Amino acid sequence: MAKSLLEAAFGENASIEVAESGAEALTVFADSLEEGGDVAVVMADYLMPGMRGDELLTCIYQRSPATLKIMLTRQADWAGVVMGLTR
Repeated sequence: MAKSLLEAAFGENASIEVAESGAEALTVFADSLEEGGDVAVVMADYLMPGMRGDELLTCIYQRSPATLKIMLTRQADWAGVVMGLTR
């Protein structure tokens, strides 16, 4: 559902990829970079299968500091939010 909403908002101006876990997100991210594409934005939930959102966004930052990182969640503690903002 989120993918269709984003596609409706951005149309053909963006390629939208969706991952079900942190590991899958890292694979999609790496594939996009290897294909020569820029990854403008990564959105993550704090609680995902196999990896927390702040950990994913830290990995993304290490590979691409210019990528905008957004963590969306209803289930985070304050320490996790702060950690996500400072990495």
